[in-house]
Amino acid sequence: MFLPLLLGAALITTLHFEEGDVVPFKLELSGELIDFADEPPTLNVVALTKFSVTFDHEGEDILFSLDGENWKPFDTIFGGNLSAAVVMEEDSPFGLISLETHFKE
Repeated sequence: MFLPLLLGAALITTLHFEEGDVVPFKLELSGELIDFADEPPTLNVVALTKFSVTFDHEGEDILFSLDGENWKPFDTIFGGNLSAAVVMEEDSPFGLISLETHFKE
């Protein structure tokens, strides 16, 4: 799944995901407004389809591919919505961050 390549002076990292791969995620908060009261949990997400991501650490480019050959920026392959809200549940508020993605192709 993880393949770093040294090409000249640039380090390129490519991640390949297969359908069903489980990937751990952590949420980070920083700044002067809010922070975690406890260590944030690791969230496990599952890949619903095969895809690849490549990172050019020198140029800071992040490109995605559905076939491992044709690389494009995120917003040319995927669409979706990112939202944040405060929700009341049983008279107790909690914050909610929601991400919905879909293919444009």
